[in-house]
Amino acid sequence: MQSKAQIQVRVQVIVLSETQSRDCHRRAAYKTIHKTGAKMAKTKKIVRREWTKDDVRQMKAMAKAKAGVKKISRTLKRTPGATSVMAAKLGVSLSMRS
Repeated sequence: MQSKAQIQVRVQVIVLSETQSRDCHRRAAYKTIHKTGAKMAKTKKIVRREWTKDDVRQMKAMAKAKAGVKKISRTLKRTPGATSVMAAKLGVSLSMRS
C-alpha cells in the first residue's frame, strides 16, 4: 500500500506532464508558423464614430419616409444594430408600416 506522500507525488507528476505537453504543442505550432512564414489572423479593429447632428437629421427624415432599417443604416454607413439603438434612444420609430 502506498503512503499519502507517494500518491501526492504521482498526482503532481501527472499534472506536470499534461502542462508540459500543452507547452510542447504550442512551441511546435509556433515553430511551424515561423518556418513557413504564415501569419496569424489579425483581429479587426473596432472603429466608433460619434453621431453628428446631420446623421440624426438624416435618420429622422428617412424614418419619417418609412425607409427600412437596412436602407437607413446603409445610407449612414452604420450597422443596423447601431441605427436601431440610436433610434430607440431618440424615440424614433423605424417601422416601415404606415
